[in-house]
Amino acid sequence: MFLRYFRWVVLLCFLMSLPVKAQECSSLNGNFGSKILTQNISKTTQSYKTTQDYLGNSIKLQMDVYQGVLSWNNSLLNQRPVVILFHGGGFKAGNRSTGAMRFFAEYFAQRGYVAISADYRLGWKDFDKTLLCGGGTTKDYLDAQYRAMQDERSLVKFLKSQASLIKFDTNRVFLFGISSGATLVCSRLEDEWITNDGNRADRLGLLEDMEMNNGFSSDVAGILSFAGANLSPDISIDFSTPIAFFHGTCDNAVPYEQQYLAGCNNLGYYYGPKILSLELERRNLCYRNYTYCGFGHDLAAIGDEQRTVPWAMDDVLKESIHFIQAVLCNQCTSLIKVSNEGVNVQPVAECNPIAFYEQCKPDDISGVEAISLSPHLFHHQKVAYIYSHFDQPVNLFLNIFNMNGAVVESIALQIPQGPYSSSVAIELLDEGVYLYQFVDGKKIYASGKIWKI
Repeated sequence: MFLRYFRWVVLLCFLMSLPVKAQECSSLNGNFGSKILTQNISKTTQSYKTTQDYLGNSIKLQMDVYQGVLSWNNSLLNQRPVVILFHGGGFKAGNRSTGAMRFFAEYFAQRGYVAISADYRLGWKDFDKTLLCGGGTTKDYLDAQYRAMQDERSLVKFLKSQASLIKFDTNRVFLFGISSGATLVCSRLEDEWITNDGNRADRLGLLEDMEMNNGFSSDVAGILSFAGANLSPDISIDFSTPIAFFHGTCDNAVPYEQQYLAGCNNLGYYYGPKILSLELERRNLCYRNYTYCGFGHDLAAIGDEQRTVPWAMDDVLKESIHFIQAVLCNQCTSLIKVSNEGVNVQPVAECNPIAFYEQCKPDDISGVEAISLSPHLFHHQKVAYIYSHFDQPVNLFLNIFNMNGAVVESIALQIPQGPYSSSVAIELLDEGVYLYQFVDGKKIYASGKIWKI
């Protein structure tokens, strides 16, 4: 009898605890959420790292700390999340104090977050701010990204060392990057490739400074990528951080699928959220892919004087808050949200039609016949993706040739009518350049080159 009574007491206590926890989380998010709590924002500036730039000169990196001036009690102060903001500029330009960075920082600070807008090292040997592709070599450019990655990790550890002064929860640190700043935070998906390529760890030092704030972790609670991509399509075996992507289908600067950054082959070859989401889904990791139909890189453009694409910007901010709240409450679920609202669903100039039509599915796409292969650059992965749109079903072969003209693989494909995507296994044993063709015996529908490195 006593045992039965005891079990009922335990069960009752458990059931009573569920709404309390939900209520606690709801109350917490009421203090860090979509509601504006104050317009009174303070900003302080301090250094977080002294290091060397690409010329070997000593450089001091700074951060701006934005906080809402509120009548917080100490317990709520210590529960505040931190959002660390990284600016764009192709790792050669930009700064922490632009109008866009102030806008984002004040937005989060008004809602109870601590917002940090930070420097990171810029530039490389023989670079030119005025050139689209920046000048220099791929090695120099990737060195610049690696230095920025070192700075991002150093900043997270430094902030955690200052939690008793700034007052925030070290388990609630979020990274929010824009353009190249988003590429910087996306590097956490898989950073071994850039670290090992060109012996960067030997030449430039470890990715994490083991002596600076060594008692603190560089782990973060979540990542928000606003028009970013990564240098590898793979996901590190150690990666488990929730991540949200915000990207336009027609972004030709930082790819939604995959390409050289801004089409410049002296920069890096990147994989965007279209491809990264597939691997995250396969690994059963929590991600959110917010896709904006017809937008290019202007999705991430907010000028000092005029803030463009206001609908998309409002949507990014709203969904950013929803994502952060879901992570804070341990309720992160994966989703892909395609947004057509507020835009004319047509591809911008030079938009990749396959990615656009496959994702956005506008009403009238008759007459569009195309097929493409992705990615074009293989590290050690063996899976490629085919995107197509035909007015009727077709039977094709994907033939892959080495540079001597010998067929190394021939894969039979049955392509249905309409927008379609599928994966195929491709085994490229040797490093080098290969040619591919989609053919039906009479017609070549598409051809190009792929690389195994």
